[in-house]
Amino acid sequence: AITHFRTAIEVDPRNANAHGALALSLAIQGKFAEAIPNYRKAVELDPKRADTHFLLGYALARRGELDEAIVHFRTSLKLDPKSADAHEELGAALAEKGKSKEAIPHFRKVIELAPNRPGAHFNLGNALNDNGDFGEAITVLRRAVERDPKHAGAHEVLGNALTSLKKQDDAI
Repeated sequence: AITHFRTAIEVDPRNANAHGALALSLAIQGKFAEAIPNYRKAVELDPKRADTHFLLGYALARRGELDEAIVHFRTSLKLDPKSADAHEELGAALAEKGKSKEAIPHFRKVIELAPNRPGAHFNLGNALNDNGDFGEAITVLRRAVERDPKHAGAHEVLGNALTSLKKQDDAI
């Protein structure tokens, strides 16, 4: 597929879809460094595509380029405010940058848009815990472990939140 996408770009360098498809094929293989310039070109050629901004943000985030990833996730959400994926990745990037308070509304939106999404409650509970909102974190993390009793991270953060509220007996 990659060969054909490259040929399509050679024939028509202004083909945003071909640049995006090549980038996606590369990203699927974990070749984010190679995918990013093609996503950038696709965004340049067709800046109104929410999915391309999202995928560029995703590739950037995987490379640790969080500031620029956040810009593209925000642009994706301006174009498609109901994208649970964009809310989730924007929340994750913000949380990774230590901006849990900013991440919380995006994790709430993921739960609203896709309530059965694996990890959605964990992400919100973790951000609430990081923000010092231990009571609500406990409630949300209990939902996370009910949904996925084998989610070690949810159990760990729930234990931390309970300990923070001096509820060690509940944490055991």
